[in-house]
Amino acid sequence: MPNTYYVDNALFAGHAEGTARDAYSTTIQLAAEASSENDAYNNYGIWIVSGTGAGQSRRITDYNGTTQFAIVSAWTITPDDTSVYEITVGADDNSGANEGTGSTGAFRTWQKALDTVAAGDTVNIKAGRAYAEAADLKTAGTLAANVQLRGYKTTPHDWLSHLLANPTLLPNDPVWDQYRAKLSGLSLTTSIVATQIYYVLESLWIDGVAAAPAFTLVKDKITALNCRGSNSLLGFGCASATSGGRGFYCVADNNSVIGFVSSWDLQACQSLNNGADGVSTYTRGSVQNCIIAGNTGKCIDATAGLSGPVAGNTLVGNTGAAGEIGLNVNESTGAVTILNNLFVGLSQGIVGVAAVDQACHVVACNGFFDVDTPRVDFPEGFGDIEGADPGFVDPDNGDYRLRYDSPARGKGWPAYLDIGALQRREVATHRPINLGVQV
Repeated sequence: MPNTYYVDNALFAGHAEGTARDAYSTTIQLAAEASSENDAYNNYGIWIVSGTGAGQSRRITDYNGTTQFAIVSAWTITPDDTSVYEITVGADDNSGANEGTGSTGAFRTWQKALDTVAAGDTVNIKAGRAYAEAADLKTAGTLAANVQLRGYKTTPHDWLSHLLANPTLLPNDPVWDQYRAKLSGLSLTTSIVATQIYYVLESLWIDGVAAAPAFTLVKDKITALNCRGSNSLLGFGCASATSGGRGFYCVADNNSVIGFVSSWDLQACQSLNNGADGVSTYTRGSVQNCIIAGNTGKCIDATAGLSGPVAGNTLVGNTGAAGEIGLNVNESTGAVTILNNLFVGLSQGIVGVAAVDQACHVVACNGFFDVDTPRVDFPEGFGDIEGADPGFVDPDNGDYRLRYDSPARGKGWPAYLDIGALQRREVATHRPINLGVQV
C-alpha cells in the first residue's frame, strides 16, 4: 500500500538558531540564549547548518533548561563550538509519517524523503522557509503508481482551492510562492537509471544556480503542476530530445538561457525574461494558453519538431532585441494547428521554411501587432488580424490582459473567444478557469 511522507523545516517558535557551546556523542549544548525551561525542545529536530558535523539532523528526545544540553541519538560526527544549528519541526531520524514533531513526525530534508519513497508514494513538503539541501530523485515510479512530490502552504493540494477562489491571479503572482516548497541555490536532479520515471511534481519552486538547470529531468514521464524554475541555466530542462513532460500552471523565469526545453506539453504556463528562447521544443510537444514574454530569443522555437497545437498564446518580444521571432516552425513537423495566438513586438511573427509547402498546417485567427514581418515563408491564415497596438492593460508591468477597446477581443475562433491567452469575464464559461479575467 502506498505511503505518504511529510517534510517540514519550519523553525521552533522561540529560540531556534545559534552556535553550540559544547557537545558529546549524544548531546549538544545550545547557545546561552536558548530556553531555560526543561523539555522546551523535546521532539523537535536539530539541524547542523555549518561548522563541524554540518548536514546532520537529529530529534531532541530530552532537554535540560538549566544546563541547556539537548539529548539526541548518537552523532555521526560530534559537533563542537564551531557548529551552527537550527531547531526545526522536522528531523531526519523521524519516520516522516505525520506532520509535526516527534518520532513519527516530519522529515527535515527533501533528500531523506526521496531516499525513503517507493513507487506510488507521496511526499508533502511544507512551504514557507527555503530548503537549501540537495534533492536527487533516486527511485522511479510506474505508470500505475507515480511518485508525487507536493508542496503545500497549509494542507496538501491547497493551491487548487486558492486557484478556484482567485481565478484572476496568474502563476507568476507573488502570492503563488506561498504555496510552493522552495529549493534554494540547488537543482532538482535525478540519478534514476530507468528511462521513464513517472513523477508528479506539484507546487515546487526550484530557485537554482546559473550553472545548471532548475529541473534537471533527464528522463521521461514528468508532470509538473504549479511549479516554478527560476534563476538557473534552464528553467525546465531535459537532456534527451525525446524526453519531456507535461506542465500546467508553471513558470520559468529569469533563467540565463531557455525557459522550457525539450518535448513539453504546456498548458497555462509562463516563460518570462529568460536569456534565450522562451520555449524550445524537440520531436513533440504543444504550447497552449501560455504567456511567453520578455525573453531575448525566440518565443517558441519549434525547428526541431512540434506535434501538438500552438493555440491561444500571448507571445511578446523583448523590446529592442534584434531578430526576434514569435514562432519558428520546421517543415518536417507535419500538420500543426496554429490558432488564436497573439504576436506582439517582434521582428518576425511566424517563420516557415522557403520552398516548402506549408498548407498542411491549420492556421487561423492569429493577431500580429507591432510585428515588422508577420509571416516569413508562411501563408496567411484565415481570420488573421494585424495592427499597431494590441490593447494590453499594463504591459510594462506584465499585465497582458486585453482592455475593453482591444482589437483582439472577440476575434478568435470560435467567435466568442479573444485572441491570446487571457479571456474576458463574459466568456469565462467557455475557457479554463485559470486564464485570467479581463477588465
